[in-house]
Amino acid sequence: MRSYLTPSERAAESRRRTRCCTVVDELISHIGFARAICPDREVRKCIKAFQIDLYKLGAVIAAPTGAKKLEAVTCPVVMDNLETEIHRIKSVPGVLREGSLFWELPAAAALDVARTISRRAERLVRRLAGEGEPGITFIAVYLNRLTELLWLLSRLLESRHGVNS
Repeated sequence: MRSYLTPSERAAESRRRTRCCTVVDELISHIGFARAICPDREVRKCIKAFQIDLYKLGAVIAAPTGAKKLEAVTCPVVMDNLETEIHRIKSVPGVLREGSLFWELPAAAALDVARTISRRAERLVRRLAGEGEPGITFIAVYLNRLTELLWLLSRLLESRHGVNS
């Protein structure tokens, strides 16, 4: 943390960090709810893997400025896994069809709620990074890609369960 911050500036920074952590925690919970009601075993397994990543990323956000960030979390492997899953799902026939703006399956709707929370978390993390928080820009990029994955998983579920637009 910069030593020239006034106590009120340090308190404001702490509130911003806390707000980011709260929204990431909310995202983790909503993804967990979607996983709990998801009828598709493969999708549940995928959701769980990224939910675990979010716990680790939340710890990086929570660490005070100047604290050693978890370097292992921000390695390219985490992003590569996410990108691989996005490309795999995009290649499934029927996933990228027109329509289906209103989710028919509860798990797809729950994933869409998680998607919107992921967008909010991304905006908060970007704001924190823009204010000079080192080492968390990667997390904003991760959340951006996770948002797309959550949308694709919703589409995949509906496609597999014969929901048409």
